[in-house]
Amino acid sequence: MARKSFGDESGGFWVVALFGNQIIYYNDIEEGFNISSFEIYGVIDQYDCNQSELTAPINYLVSQLSQIPDEII
Repeated sequence: MARKSFGDESGGFWVVALFGNQIIYYNDIEEGFNISSFEIYGVIDQYDCNQSELTAPINYLVSQLSQIPDEII
């Protein structure tokens, strides 16, 4: 279940990218970027407290593309 209250402490978290059913969002409490899945538009399913630069979640999602068969892409 989504925990909306975490972002409420500081004005919210910001989604900066969508990738299928996954998002990259900025957590301003931890000052870093994270990845989460989502089922409902506007609700982050799982909050993480990583302090990653934006390149880390982007590189992870790009690496996932290499696991998709060519005929699907």
